[in-house]
Amino acid sequence: MSIDAPAVAPHSDDPLLVEIRAKLAQAPRIHGYYLLRLIRSERTAEVDDSARLDWLLEQLDDRPWAPTNAPQDPADGYQVDEATAAAHAVRMLVGGADVGHARDTMSPASAESLWTQFRTLFAPSARCFIGLGFGDPAYVFLRGVAVIDDTRAGYLGVVESD
Repeated sequence: MSIDAPAVAPHSDDPLLVEIRAKLAQAPRIHGYYLLRLIRSERTAEVDDSARLDWLLEQLDDRPWAPTNAPQDPADGYQVDEATAAAHAVRMLVGGADVGHARDTMSPASAESLWTQFRTLFAPSARCFIGLGFGDPAYVFLRGVAVIDDTRAGYLGVVESD
């Protein structure tokens, strides 16, 4: 998807993001990888919210979207409340039996702490999205949470197979 959208710059030098990356590196996935992204995006009057949202979500994926693979209207059915996003994030970070593994990748407490750190990168009013299927489709499990506010968009996800 290509639209005239606001300029986006990686925001990977944020100290909190660096800390999150280091913690994820201490808990490698058994058969997969983490997908962690943070970009800047200022809201502009020239781009409507739906087009902005589509464009931002595509930037958070690690693969370009083919027109047939793009989620249809991400705000419809993919947007969830804060509690649902947090529960989803903790489950995907823990891994274990949920993805056919004999042991957890990290403890629920560690997963909750990582989610909380990631979530603090955004305004309290940020919107959360799950079920977007970001990552390499050669893997079985493509789970994560996209968080978008008026100035930043980010994604914390796990891409793995059993």
